[in-house]
Amino acid sequence: MGWVIGFHSARNILRKSPERVKELHLKLGRATDRSLEIEALAEKHGIVIERCSRQQLENQFGKSHQGIAIRCSDAKIFDERFLISLVKKIGAEGFFLMLDGVTDPRNLGACLRSAECAGVNAVIVPRNNSVGMTPSVEKVASGAAELVPLVMVSNISRTILRMQELGIWVFGTSLDTQKSIYEFDFRGPSMVVLGSEETGMKKSTQDKCDYLGKIPMVGQLNSLNVSVAAGILLFEALRQRVENRVTYR
Repeated sequence: MGWVIGFHSARNILRKSPERVKELHLKLGRATDRSLEIEALAEKHGIVIERCSRQQLENQFGKSHQGIAIRCSDAKIFDERFLISLVKKIGAEGFFLMLDGVTDPRNLGACLRSAECAGVNAVIVPRNNSVGMTPSVEKVASGAAELVPLVMVSNISRTILRMQELGIWVFGTSLDTQKSIYEFDFRGPSMVVLGSEETGMKKSTQDKCDYLGKIPMVGQLNSLNVSVAAGILLFEALRQRVENRVTYR
């Protein structure tokens, strides 16, 4: 149970999972299109709105509340059985993102947002050594947490092998290869795998990937933030898949 602030996150929870909402605080003042939409959604689902001043909201949530805060139950987390069922259902159109050891909620939230925009069917993280779903993740995800399933698995390596058995090609990144990620062929069923913010992908995870490539860089630094790297890989995959007319969700 926790508080989620921001219009996009609150709106998507009200649209997709209104049963999660326990309290809804909305800023007093002149009605806007956004506030009217929230009011309509709350009325539709029988949710009582508590009117608050801007100062009251800022005292409790800081200045980034955008005039709305909701207290809600935790977002649903999916398991391996859901993932396997999903892979079997969508088959050749499957597109997945696996994050091995991302512990910063801002990075996970940003990855979820990019994944949703790129048409990813599910984001996969380990049960241990991963941030999981938190209000901070939901805020940064800007509503994507309600739209793309977050799957927690007990063993990353075993999950990769199972995905491969089901026909998913697995693409990872490494600095120890000359192959560029722009040489990858994402037009078939694909999963992009990225490692943690601090140490990158574990060697045991790299060894399970079908293909390893690196993002070309010309600056003096040799690494990118994991959410930036995810965006680059996912949207290169999307470019190829759109050209190949892969159907999305």
